[in-house]
Amino acid sequence: MAKPLLVLVILLSVVAAGEAALFSANPAFFTPGQNVLEARTVTVTEFTERTVTESFTISLEPSSQLTVTEIEESTLPISNVSVQGEGFESTVSSLPAYVEPLEIIQSPPPYFSYSWRTSSSLTGEVTVATPAPSPVYVLDGEPIITLQTSAAVRLAELHNIILLDDEEAWDDFSAGMFLEMISRLPSAPSGQDGSAPWRVSLTEDLLTNDVELISEREARFSKSTFALSNPTLQPSADGNSDRVFFSNRLFRAILQTFYDDYYLLEEVIQTRYGFKLGLGEPADEFQIFRTDELQYVAAVLEDLPNGFRNMPGLETLVRRKQGLVNPVYPMAPAIAWVDLGYIEFMDSAFSGGPGYVQPLIAHEVTHFLWHRVLTEETRSEFMELSGWSRTPLPDSGVASSSGDVDHPKMNPTVEAVEEWYHSTTTNFVSAYAAANNPDEDFAETVSYYIYQPDWVRS
Repeated sequence: MAKPLLVLVILLSVVAAGEAALFSANPAFFTPGQNVLEARTVTVTEFTERTVTESFTISLEPSSQLTVTEIEESTLPISNVSVQGEGFESTVSSLPAYVEPLEIIQSPPPYFSYSWRTSSSLTGEVTVATPAPSPVYVLDGEPIITLQTSAAVRLAELHNIILLDDEEAWDDFSAGMFLEMISRLPSAPSGQDGSAPWRVSLTEDLLTNDVELISEREARFSKSTFALSNPTLQPSADGNSDRVFFSNRLFRAILQTFYDDYYLLEEVIQTRYGFKLGLGEPADEFQIFRTDELQYVAAVLEDLPNGFRNMPGLETLVRRKQGLVNPVYPMAPAIAWVDLGYIEFMDSAFSGGPGYVQPLIAHEVTHFLWHRVLTEETRSEFMELSGWSRTPLPDSGVASSSGDVDHPKMNPTVEAVEEWYHSTTTNFVSAYAAANNPDEDFAETVSYYIYQPDWVRS
């Protein structure tokens, strides 16, 4: 059997006194003993003061010799000719001072080799990375090993929150979503003030408001709180698969745990959403919000599209004193005073739980979208969907309820009655949307689109 040829590389360093030649060459294959200049043509392309290394490939058998001869003085001043290849090397010949043969010799083998075979045993040498030990933290004098993920480590080192496997084990997803919610908020917990670490565990139990505070700096989170905390695409009842479902239950649970303070929540609402907390007029009929109310407000504002943040025209959120109602609209749980730049909340706004306050806040904020953002053309296009008109339509006779008024947009002491009519009875998400005017219809539609989108699609 013929010996396989070995592919080697000749390196030539071109050096000239004062001037050096930059050359190019075409690679060529040749046999041992063949003259270099016969197998390779060197062309001078540029002169410059530099050293250029050129390489080309040859094929040689082990222990053979390559003789470089007949180098004329008029050719390039080639020096230090050598042969290099995987497992082989050569002596060095300096040209054109003198000519000597290059001896090709076999180099020592690598210090290790490995191979993979279909076998139950491992052949060769394999390097396996040794995992770093899991982070250990000392709580109450006892070492605690936390989850070895970047999220768990960042929670511990940046926010002084230790994830414990007391009941249920934390996984990468739960730790990652916990860190994501914490990272959204200003003034996130940290250990810079020297306070003791937070101890947070998971439980399969269904907890009131999804979280239980065991002590001052210890909390249990229900695992169900993490469901849909990461927006996902899921099919809807009508077979439409491009629907994004998500839940901010975890966000609100984190607010309840780490932001159970009026001034922290005030900073969250102003910094993240662009709204201030204040008092209406007269000031003695208003109070500051309770912390649980602000947690509801922040959670709803987090639900809304990002375009609702820093809503033009909406500057302040105010809370009428407990037990008081608005004297002009005593049945209203909340009122959007668009021209005055604030939303007024009454007791009844927070008495119905999340299913009531969530669409209510979305509804009120949307009034500012209708009056301060949408163009007249866009409003007209929406009104055409249900045939809204200021004049009665003889073919329908459907009118808004007598005496119903829109949430006032001007002076809260002036009651302005608006008569609106619509030509359809089915293009509405609720009876309230159909009973008033296009403004209320749009606010209802947006709130339903966020919290009950299937009603809008139907």
